[in-house]
Amino acid sequence: MEEKGIIEEAVEELEAVDSNDVAESEDLESNNEQQGRPNRFMGALGRAGKVAKNALNNVKDKSEDLGEKAKDLYDGAKDTAVKVAENAGERFNTLKADMEQSKYERDLKKYKPIFEEPTKLPALMNVVNWDKRMGVEACKDSMGFFDRVNGVNLVGVYKARADEYGVAFYPRLDETVYYVNPCNPKMYIELSEYFSYLNTARVAELKKIAWSLGATYFKVSIKEEKNTFVTQKQDEGVKVKATKKLGSGEEVHHEVVKKEYSYVGVADESEFPPGKTPEEPELVYWAKDENIKALVKMRMSEHPPVFEKFELSYNTSTGIKENTAAKLDGALKQMKIQGTYKILEEAKKETKQVLEYVIKF
Repeated sequence: MEEKGIIEEAVEELEAVDSNDVAESEDLESNNEQQGRPNRFMGALGRAGKVAKNALNNVKDKSEDLGEKAKDLYDGAKDTAVKVAENAGERFNTLKADMEQSKYERDLKKYKPIFEEPTKLPALMNVVNWDKRMGVEACKDSMGFFDRVNGVNLVGVYKARADEYGVAFYPRLDETVYYVNPCNPKMYIELSEYFSYLNTARVAELKKIAWSLGATYFKVSIKEEKNTFVTQKQDEGVKVKATKKLGSGEEVHHEVVKKEYSYVGVADESEFPPGKTPEEPELVYWAKDENIKALVKMRMSEHPPVFEKFELSYNTSTGIKENTAAKLDGALKQMKIQGTYKILEEAKKETKQVLEYVIKF
């Protein structure tokens, strides 16, 4: 009876491994999920197998001391040890897989990789040959990533996968930054050429409008606005003050701001042969401008005009607003994009310029 008690004591020690050490690993798993230290509970699982082996050796030693009567108990203990080791190994693999999956999901949220053509793209696009995300398992085989810098949403495009986005790059695809064409979401313009491209496109459309409406001559001039505060010399044709008499006889003077312009230059000027039948043009950049829409309507009426002259504002023909331009400048600086970009400066310049449009029929 004493011999059996000694061996059973050793067997109980062995069986306790499955409940004590694995329970420890579960507690450590919960802690490490919060603290990000996987080595501790992985070590606990490893110790479970080690303790099982030591307990088995202990049973073996005691059974050898007690003779053949302990053989059956030793064989049972051996089976238990194998089971404990197998359970520890399975638990280790399961926890390792869970950890890897958890990290994978965290990296997906952190790096926001793109694996297929997005249904909607942000206005700013940064084409790169390499990014640190390429070495992250969650970003493997991705074609780019979404990001947000200085309050500006952007998409990072891996140059080798750029053709998978379904957009055109003007003037060519390169490792640089692009901004979407405000009238064509499938076209991205290199940011360093953005304003010059739009200016050329606007003037070209005005020429096409003139030709479509049957004009014989058109001219587009660029004028820069200057705000002038005038306080004297009303005889020069500038209204200086608006005067209002109050009931008491007191006069109140209001200073008047007159907008004046200086000519920057002629953007385009052409003559067309007479006799063309007017046809309604397709409006793109000037689709929201009331002057252009009125011109088309009048020209297509029964009593069309023979001469028109008016000023067109860039604000009605799309472009980058000043508040957006300021954010873009900050974003480019944070991204350490090479090159000199002065988006806000260009946007302010646009707000001060108008186009004088002269058209004869």
